[in-house]
Amino acid sequence: MEPQAVGAPVDTGSCAVTGLLAEGVFDPATGSCCYAAATACGGSGGGKVYDCGCYGRPLVVEARAMLTDHCARADWADAPTPWVAALSPAQREHLARYWLDNARAEHSSVAGFAKLVLDLVALGAPADLVHRAQVAGADELRHARACYGLASAYAGTRLGPRGIVSPPIHLAQDLASLAVTTAREGCIGETIAAHLAAALAERATDPAVVEVLRAIADEEGAHAELSWAILAWAIAEGGDPVREAVAPVFAEVPHLSGDGAPDDPRLVAHGLVSDHEKAAICEEGHRAVVGVLAGALLAA
Repeated sequence: MEPQAVGAPVDTGSCAVTGLLAEGVFDPATGSCCYAAATACGGSGGGKVYDCGCYGRPLVVEARAMLTDHCARADWADAPTPWVAALSPAQREHLARYWLDNARAEHSSVAGFAKLVLDLVALGAPADLVHRAQVAGADELRHARACYGLASAYAGTRLGPRGIVSPPIHLAQDLASLAVTTAREGCIGETIAAHLAAALAERATDPAVVEVLRAIADEEGAHAELSWAILAWAIAEGGDPVREAVAPVFAEVPHLSGDGAPDDPRLVAHGLVSDHEKAAICEEGHRAVVGVLAGALLAA
């Protein structure tokens, strides 16, 4: 069988995970277990802000999330074991892909918070904000390992990340640029992510999945609070130019990428809801939480 080109459906076989190649190739003859996806994230276009539709604050370079592919390895999978015996192969495939997508975003977020720490240090941020950003990076490492652990359980093999390949990374040049990325990736992205994780934890019934989702919800909530604190500091330091730079970000309409999951109670039990329900949860979070906080901060 010949290697499959960009855009071709790919079935990794031994991983029980089927994906769509966005870049690179998959060669069944090698026995490798990976696919790479190029995801628009943190950029804007057409009046919408695009995110990954998953947890964490991925490293964003040139308006693209730097997401690695995955491979067979055991050192990143660390989660309580979900009950999979009652799931069909198709249901396990949906869940493996879903939790693998979350794992890749969380893995990238370890690098994302490392960059945030450098941005804060470069711009003279208070020590407390720098410390909280460092703690958040450690949180994301735990989230990544938990998500890889769940993905591995559903896939039937231990999965972990390859290395991230990224264009050159440039630090924030001023408070306005830091504020814009913080508003988009943190104040919006992580606030909605925390709201989504909390809602899914209420709907899920598998004890292992509930445990992971509750931890993600709590810690992503703390990361969202950090983002709002960073934005408040940037506005206090930079004044009206910073406030004017971030106001259009909050006027954008978020777009959450779908997971293609059917409306299936067994999937919901393991943390995966339909695209329609996911969109409704995220829209509620944007309206009831992000909109209120942004209005108060910008008015102040």
